[in-house]
Amino acid sequence: MNRILLLAVPALCALVLVGGASASAITGTPVVTDPLVTLSGSAPTAVVPTANGGFFALNSGLDSVIEYNAAGQQIGAKATALLPVGAKSSAMVSDLFGSLYVANPGGAKPSVSRVDIKTGVITPISLPAADVPVSLAISSTRDVFVTKKNDQVTRISPTNVVTLEFGKLPAGSDPRGIVTDAAGNVYTANHGSNTISKITPMGDVSVYATLGAGAGPTGLTITPKGILWVSNEVSDTVMSFDTSKPSNTPPVATFKLPPAAHPVALRVDEFENVFVADSGTNAISVIVPGNKAPQAVTGVSSSPVALALSTDNKLLIASKDGNTISSVSLETKIGTSTIGPLTVGTAFAGTATATGAGDITFSSPDLPAWLKLDPSTGALTGTPTTAGTSSFTLRALSSVGRSDARTVTFDVAAAVVTPTPTPTPTTGGGTVGQGTGPGSGGSGSSGSGGHNTGYLASTGASDVTPWAVTGSILSFLGLGALVLLYRRRARSDA
Repeated sequence: MNRILLLAVPALCALVLVGGASASAITGTPVVTDPLVTLSGSAPTAVVPTANGGFFALNSGLDSVIEYNAAGQQIGAKATALLPVGAKSSAMVSDLFGSLYVANPGGAKPSVSRVDIKTGVITPISLPAADVPVSLAISSTRDVFVTKKNDQVTRISPTNVVTLEFGKLPAGSDPRGIVTDAAGNVYTANHGSNTISKITPMGDVSVYATLGAGAGPTGLTITPKGILWVSNEVSDTVMSFDTSKPSNTPPVATFKLPPAAHPVALRVDEFENVFVADSGTNAISVIVPGNKAPQAVTGVSSSPVALALSTDNKLLIASKDGNTISSVSLETKIGTSTIGPLTVGTAFAGTATATGAGDITFSSPDLPAWLKLDPSTGALTGTPTTAGTSSFTLRALSSVGRSDARTVTFDVAAAVVTPTPTPTPTTGGGTVGQGTGPGSGGSGSSGSGGHNTGYLASTGASDVTPWAVTGSILSFLGLGALVLLYRRRARSDA
């Protein structure tokens, strides 16, 4: 095969490999531990975070509260607290001063249990038979508020003073979710009347917002800036309201979730991202400030009913039907620490990777001049110009506000120099041998024709052929001349 063709084949293959590399869109994938905790028959309905990433789980199926560490391992051989038998506990909050409050709609009679988390001692707060508790909220003054199935809200003071009818809602309200704002106002999500009620610190009740028929409000949360969020289980929507505005002001925004999402719980983080438990589709969504639509975070193995944010930056998810607690890391982590292989003059294409919730955007403050970075996909492309070892800083920022930075190192090899083929010089001397016939150019030999054969590097032809032909022609011409001379002499003699 021609040597030029042989050299061209690997060059063509390399070109195809480089040209065939293409960058695909980067979607942030969070680290999900599903399940983190599995306990048969536990039917967890609430999660409350503790220090160092740990948490308390409220187990409605086992009538207990159990503490776990960040790895999902139970702390202590026994439950933190054993609740009344058949309590079917539905909600739990912490006062951040060593006590948990638990709503018990079942048991011998409805109650709220106050649990000392250090000793496990329970202080029962009994309620009338008709005052079946549903959900709980706690204010900055450590007052606990309880929604009840009889359309009332009860207040429990830090000293266990109970005001049964602190707020009396319209009949048929069926209050579910409840939150308090910084000013001490209480808001309830009224599933039965499709409204949100507002209760002042003095106990005055008013309709804060009317959501429309078929909304089915269930969950509530509020941001430090006073933006109230409500999840509508029936209409598969999430709405936001500015509580600094007067009552009956239209919502700031309405977000539509996938059909049959049935959102039942909300949780807002320090970046004002709102996480949504979609009980109908076994999924978690997030509404990011400034975005026009919710984003999917992850699916879970069973219907989520409650959410919490741990102290180690994880979203904790209670799934009652699945008897599990799951976790989703909200941290952004870059997975790229090096790129290559790289060679001077050879095009490179690669992709930066990272884990995290929501969309991830990449950037670099010191990218090499020859290298380009696509911020939305993480695609890295370019052709190195200088050999050596170098590095740059790669940054990743998720749409939920978490970021990471890593130093990426790389080595650029010098370009591979392919030697240019040169013709091999012929070894024939080109002189006539001293024998009876013409010499054929043998190297350093004499006599009747040398026999060394050289090759032309560019064609592969033997060098003896042209010399042999030339010698034959000269011999033929010389013989002809002798014959002609002989004939002329013969005629002259005659």
